[in-house]
Amino acid sequence: MKNVLICNRSEIALRACKSCKKLGLKSFALINDSETDTLIAEYCDKLITFNDAINPFMSLAIIERVIKQYDIHFLYPGYGFLSEDPRLAALCEELGVIFIGPKSDVLAALSSKSESFNFARRCKLKTLAVENPVRGDFPLMLKAAFGGGGRGNLICSDLDYFKESMIEIKKRSLALFDNDEILLERFLPNARHVELQVVATAKKVYFLSTRDCSVQINYQKFLEEGPSDEPSRKVMSGFYPLIERELLNLGYLGVGTIEFLWSGNELFFLEMNTRIQVEHPVTEVIFDIDLVDIQFEIALNNQVKYNFSQNGKHAICARIYAIDVEDNFSPAPSQIRFAHQPSFLRFDTHYKDGNSIGHQYDPLIGKLVVSGKDRIDCISNFKEALGLLKIGTISNNINFISAIIDDSKYLKDQLHVSFAKDFKDNYYEAELLSEKQKQLVWNRANLNTHDKLVEVGNDSGLSMFVDTNNECIYAFKKKKAFCENLSLNAPFWREEEEGHTLNYISPITGKVTKILCEVGAQVEKGETILILEAMKTELRIKAHSNGVVASLLCEEGGLVKRGQELLVI
Repeated sequence: MKNVLICNRSEIALRACKSCKKLGLKSFALINDSETDTLIAEYCDKLITFNDAINPFMSLAIIERVIKQYDIHFLYPGYGFLSEDPRLAALCEELGVIFIGPKSDVLAALSSKSESFNFARRCKLKTLAVENPVRGDFPLMLKAAFGGGGRGNLICSDLDYFKESMIEIKKRSLALFDNDEILLERFLPNARHVELQVVATAKKVYFLSTRDCSVQINYQKFLEEGPSDEPSRKVMSGFYPLIERELLNLGYLGVGTIEFLWSGNELFFLEMNTRIQVEHPVTEVIFDIDLVDIQFEIALNNQVKYNFSQNGKHAICARIYAIDVEDNFSPAPSQIRFAHQPSFLRFDTHYKDGNSIGHQYDPLIGKLVVSGKDRIDCISNFKEALGLLKIGTISNNINFISAIIDDSKYLKDQLHVSFAKDFKDNYYEAELLSEKQKQLVWNRANLNTHDKLVEVGNDSGLSMFVDTNNECIYAFKKKKAFCENLSLNAPFWREEEEGHTLNYISPITGKVTKILCEVGAQVEKGETILILEAMKTELRIKAHSNGVVASLLCEEGGLVKRGQELLVI
């Protein structure tokens, strides 16, 4: 039996474990201590555990040591982390391990966004690249050359802010991707973000239609669908022969995605992602295929068993995140309670009920995947499915997604990359329970209702889940996607509503990276007194008013939970 090292986490690691079992391969997974009770542990043959302070997925030294120690034959990179880094593929080649993806020289030619522009030019594709920006080029998108997932992007609105923006994005890119090369592109705020899925063997490139990823916040996609609109598909298909020629010339093997902006009936190349995409289930549904299995089959046999016949369906994939929509979509790590997760729904997650989302990685809970005979039917099915999925966390984006799919512009397919931000800033109002509904929930919260989904009754249209571990109640609406988190203790909740809150509380679960004051020190309003970090994103805590630090309730380098008191002034 051949050994496969899975250098990733979350639902994609679970998918890889399942593929290994189907193909008779033995799976070895890198995993942090806090995730050893997830579904990955049930499907993986061997867990290689690490302290939560270590990120093994980004360490070539750790990966090399594990390969040698466990006699690894294949390495599965998934997405994110080092999945597109030529150094990882080169390490595999040096050690005689098969990298499940393109070879290192192909990655070097495509995974860097700047290098991939050469590929685009050979395919006669237009780009938005800018080399020496002048005032008329703005706004610009500043992008980490080796980044992905939107976290390496920054918009610069004017030449006057360019230098400052470059310093900021270089620092972020270095922290996230161990590389500070930055790419400059013209920013088109009203363009659609569309992408093309490809599967390549040594002799043929298969084009598996398109996806529309225009619904995104902070450059992070969260509601994807496919296929994209017909005009973009038609223009894109005209480039298929040149794309196939160039990929075959490069010796590209495996799956990949070419991303574009579609604006004014023009197609602009953005990048080539040389790995599987987070949103790949959209393509799986409309072709009835398993793209992770296909990655393994190409690596094992350089062939695929599918004929790639499109079934005519439309598909939507929604990423459910543990984030605080009202706090600029910041991470909100917490324990997850799956109050209701029907088995007939496709919800890709590696979490079980009671697992916790940590602060150090992407706060993705899972992906809800739904299909329909056409877009309208798919949206209808998606609304129903989202309403059936009852997930309790401190905060998540389900209510926001529910509001978006009810918006008239979304229903009319009037999408663009600024759509979600415009909707949040100008149209979205967080739905909340009424005082009467809250009282009904509290009245129903008794010992017989703990840790299970129950009806609230009294024709309220509500169900509820009392979470004794976290001393809260998750209130759900029965016929639509909605969840509100209430304190188990009604009087405590009322005190919060009246403003009797703690002096300085942490808005996130994360690490205290710096304490910039001491007990007895005088601080001024607006002065930064603490710096927190979650997912390599800094959050500065500032003094609300002039005063004296009476006590510090956290320590530098320590972890704090969301809602924990930090200090008293």
